[in-house]
Amino acid sequence: MENSKPIKHIELPREEWLELRRGLIEQYGKIVLLSWKMKEICGFTMREHRRDTSYATGEYHPPVYCLDFYDEAMKMWYLLKYSGREQEDTEE
Repeated sequence: MENSKPIKHIELPREEWLELRRGLIEQYGKIVLLSWKMKEICGFTMREHRRDTSYATGEYHPPVYCLDFYDEAMKMWYLLKYSGREQEDTEE
């Protein structure tokens, strides 16, 4: 078993995720939307993360779309391919 550091995910707002999703469908077909195929083809899976909404203050947090990478090389490939986009690594 490896004792490697976990790979940080990348968070995308809804609009960026939808743009990326369209591009993936164009390039690979709808099969890429299956999580196991997305992991196999792209090196990541997507999860929707909903932050808590504060009912006391009425503050709403829109969901973010997290790309979870399983291989550092695939994350680097993604960042190089989509370097024109504004990406943010989250800190854990």
